[in-house]
Amino acid sequence: MGIGGGHDEREQTLNEMLVQMDGFAPSSGVVVIAATNRPDILDPALLRPGRFDRHVVVEPPDVEGRFAILQLHAAKRPMGRIAAGVDLGAIARLTPGFSGADLANLINEASLLAIRRRSELIEQVDLMEAIDRVLTGPKRTGRLLSPKELSRLAHHEAGHVVVAAASAFPSPVRRVSIVSRGRNAAHTDLTRTDRTVLSRSELNDQLAVIMAGTVAEELVTNEPSTASEADLERATELARDMVGRFGMSATVGRMRILGASAEVFLGRDYMTSQYHSGDTLSGMDAAVAELISAAEVRAREILVARPERLDAVAAALLEKETLEEFDLAPLLVDTGTRRGRSRR
Repeated sequence: MGIGGGHDEREQTLNEMLVQMDGFAPSSGVVVIAATNRPDILDPALLRPGRFDRHVVVEPPDVEGRFAILQLHAAKRPMGRIAAGVDLGAIARLTPGFSGADLANLINEASLLAIRRRSELIEQVDLMEAIDRVLTGPKRTGRLLSPKELSRLAHHEAGHVVVAAASAFPSPVRRVSIVSRGRNAAHTDLTRTDRTVLSRSELNDQLAVIMAGTVAEELVTNEPSTASEADLERATELARDMVGRFGMSATVGRMRILGASAEVFLGRDYMTSQYHSGDTLSGMDAAVAELISAAEVRAREILVARPERLDAVAAALLEKETLEEFDLAPLLVDTGTRRGRSRR
């Protein structure tokens, strides 16, 4: 359990399981199969040869697997039928990282949306809205924002869009919205990918895109706001991974500092960094701050060079509230190296 011990019912259950497994006769033909999403906390006695000694890792499904899972759940819709024009393959491509349960939830959400429209058919628009509901939550209609706050949010999200379009970032913007969802006042949805191997330059591009919202606010209003909280959390987490997990910092060097994160009562060691000195951890903190600062500088350079793009996307957001990829395309043409005048 990480720390502490005891003789509770879990230990008794484990001991009984081990006794029963050892009691199987070789000719009984019994195979014991078990599943867990926390293999790190299993007792070593369970994993020794002769017990659970065959390990099968079940990864999240790839695009073909997601398509098959979507077809499986779509064929059993008691609440509605799938419209003829629905492209489940497109939905599968837009949902990398979704588990089977996530995809089942997506179909359920699409069914409920179709019912609210008083339709007997689930259409593509229902599935697209269901993706957003699964990722960020349902739309909130009770929060009223002033025109000044909406303008700030529009420029914040426009900053993400402009920097993503002007960098070598591998994922284009799929949708940007200033409609509140879940705990988010606004959101920018980048097209997700199944890629798992990313270079340092691509991760730096991601950092610049994340920090672009805060930079855009400062360029327009001369100060940041609390809308940057989620961005700072994501940027800090990504920068810490770059330094502490991937060894992408020249100052800290090629070393693994961070381990897998988990709560103490779920099996994490009480001290996660007991093998590293205070100087090393301080150096990691400094390297993280340096990466975020460099990303902010890069985002500022891109936005200062393209003030008309920033204004165009923000104005379109204030008018329509939600922009799809095809809406953004004409607003982001010619995002070259034109230099604009800083607003500061």
